Amino acid sequence: MINVSFMDMLREIGTSGIIIIAIIIFVFIVALLTNFITILRYKSISSCFDNKKQTKTGIFSNELLNSIVQEYKIAAKNSLSEVNTQAIIEKSFNENMKLMSIAESFVKKSPAILVILGLFGTFWGLTASVTKLIEIITSNIINDVEVNMGQLLESLSGTASGMGVAFSTSLFGIAFNILLTVIFIFASCEDARVSLMVIIEEYLDNTVSIVISKDKQTEYTMLNNILRETFVEFGAKIQESMTKTVEDFGEKLTHVVMDVSLSSQTLDNTVERFDKSLENFAVNMRSLSDFNTNMRNNIQLMDVNFIRVTEALNESASVITENYLTIKEFSDKVKVIADQITAFNTDIVSQIESVVDQMEHTVSFVGKLSEELKSNTDTSSCELRKIQENFIESLHTFNQDLKESGAQLAQAITDALGVGIGRMSEDVANRIDTALKGVMNSLENFEENEKSLAKTIALLPQQVMAYNKVASDQMQEKLDELVNTVGKIEKTQTIAVSEQEEAMPKKKRGRLRI
Repeated sequence: MINVSFMDMLREIGTSGIIIIAIIIFVFIVALLTNFITILRYKSISSCFDNKKQTKTGIFSNELLNSIVQEYKIAAKNSLSEVNTQAIIEKSFNENMKLMSIAESFVKKSPAILVILGLFGTFWGLTASVTKLIEIITSNIINDVEVNMGQLLESLSGTASGMGVAFSTSLFGIAFNILLTVIFIFASCEDARVSLMVIIEEYLDNTVSIVISKDKQTEYTMLNNILRETFVEFGAKIQESMTKTVEDFGEKLTHVVMDVSLSSQTLDNTVERFDKSLENFAVNMRSLSDFNTNMRNNIQLMDVNFIRVTEALNESASVITENYLTIKEFSDKVKVIADQITAFNTDIVSQIESVVDQMEHTVSFVGKLSEELKSNTDTSSCELRKIQENFIESLHTFNQDLKESGAQLAQAITDALGVGIGRMSEDVANRIDTALKGVMNSLENFEENEKSLAKTIALLPQQVMAYNKVASDQMQEKLDELVNTVGKIEKTQTIAVSEQEEAMPKKKRGRLRI
């Protein structure tokens, strides 16, 4: 084992660690001496109360106690309620013992200062060791371990010294903190100050206050005698003045009673009139309540009728929208059929163009063949006749086939257009009939609602009549707008049907021409 003495440990710590430890010891000694000095100072002040002569006279050898006693006497004489003794003592302590309060605050905060110094030394040593370790890591000693091992160990020992500073300062700070805390438990300047303040407060409340109360009693007796004499004289004068005032008041009261009797009679008459007016008012209120109930019932009937009218208008609007949607779907279908027909016509035209091209090709071939036949004199006439007959037959059959296909195509187009136009006209007619029926039903419902409205309006007063006129005018405007929209829709439908009927024969003629 390695035996290390205290001096060796101090040598390893270094100058910075020794300085911090010396500061910790200095703070400990100063706090300890300050604590004992303040305790002795408080005890010397409290020893003044052991002298009975000073306590009886209230004059002490200490200026602090004399100032406290004088302030207490002044406050007790001038105040009618209890005196705040503790506030007087604390005020005098703050004014006359500032150095003692500073010393007490230093003693109270000295344990925290010791811990802070220990932590300061800890961080100081850690920063020093970390910086040395970083220098070793960044140096070139590590690159050649075998050659520079001794130098590496020496540099690492420097970092260990920094760690020693850190831990030794923290240990010293915590140790002296614990020691100082234990000493303060048994001997604290704060406890001495509190005990002195308790002694002073007890002396003021139990000794000085009794003397002051006796002085106050003598003064109070003098004041009581003076006040008694003054009140007796004042009572006699008040009695004389009261008798005079009562006699005068009695005379005036008799006149007032006469006036009050007359005013009471007039008041009775006014009360009777007021009762009659209240009865008339009650009758009027009943009639007004009946009028309000009738008016409420009529308004409820109007609300029901308006609801019916709105429902009918909503139904007619929904029917019109459905008809509009069906017409729109029908126009879309017509557009699709027209597109299909145009596509079919374009296909037929392209096929006919191809047939014409083939015919031209065959005609040119026949011309070439005739020229070759004319040039060739060796062929026989019978073979030429056979070839000519076969060619004529082929042309005849081709012409018949072409006529049959064109007739079939025209028939199919006419049939399809006839069926489509018939269905389209039936759908348009049915939908227009349903729309018109819905509009007529809504108009009939509106007529019924107008009748019920007329009945309810006959029951209402003139003010409600004006309101109903305005509402009926607005409803009539809405109905006129609805009729106009229905007429416009019918016109558009008839125009669309006529245009479609005009377009269909034109398409048939064009197809027949093709």
